[in-house]
Amino acid sequence: MKICSTCKLNKPKNEFSKNKQNRDGLQHRCRICLKEYNSTWANNHLDKFKEYDKLARRNWYVKNSDRCKEGQKQRRKSHPEEYIAREAARRAAKLQATPLWFNNERVAIRELYRTARLLSETTGIKHHVDHIVPLKSEIVQGFHCFANLQILSAEENLAKSNQYWPDMP
Repeated sequence: MKICSTCKLNKPKNEFSKNKQNRDGLQHRCRICLKEYNSTWANNHLDKFKEYDKLARRNWYVKNSDRCKEGQKQRRKSHPEEYIAREAARRAAKLQATPLWFNNERVAIRELYRTARLLSETTGIKHHVDHIVPLKSEIVQGFHCFANLQILSAEENLAKSNQYWPDMP
């Protein structure tokens, strides 16, 4: 048992974070009080912290731009479906076709793009993730959401263009 220096309650030692600099190897404040202290401090120093963080990140990027670009290339090669999904989301947002609930579907959409890539690799036939109802058409505008996506072979998708969809009026 240990007494928290802030709330003055006697609490079990497992409610204190580690701190090797203290004699007992634990923080003076319990985790709850420490969290409250840290959030209060961050809120009081937010403007200074944001400006410093922004400047530090920019300086680090300038010094390590080659390293950053190489890391981005490696990530793009190892996870191409993430980039394809992000690019499709960007195009959809540009068309203002992204519904409010889109953030909840990001993982499912990314998995759909991953499935299309794996299907292309295993069958040897290029597959695309296609919008069932087109995002941009003279007749209708569909949404960029999981319910409006399907996997088609590249040949079918390119032949379909954005001219028709199921239950077309």
